[in-house]
Amino acid sequence: MGNVLLSCDGYVITILILHINLRYSIYYSNVYRTKALYLFMLFAPFFISYFQDGLKTIEHFGSYVADLSVKLQKIRQKQDEERRRLTELRTLLRSAPGLDKEVRHMF
Repeated sequence: MGNVLLSCDGYVITILILHINLRYSIYYSNVYRTKALYLFMLFAPFFISYFQDGLKTIEHFGSYVADLSVKLQKIRQKQDEERRRLTELRTLLRSAPGLDKEVRHMF
């Protein structure tokens, strides 16, 4: 009979420990959820204003970037044209009669 009571007491203790763990888990999850919600409510306006400022900056510099892209494309075309002309001039100078071999290798 003592074994039966002891085993019953063991089950009661086990159930009591599980109950305490469950209550602690529920309490912890409620605290965690409350803190997470509080932090979200605290930082949400900051992130909203941060992203709105970023969008305003993009809008402000959007036309500048487009203009800069067009200007850079024109500069690139001019450089390509100048490189082509210089290459043609080098070829012309290399093939010119009267240049020594030493001078031709410089070009």
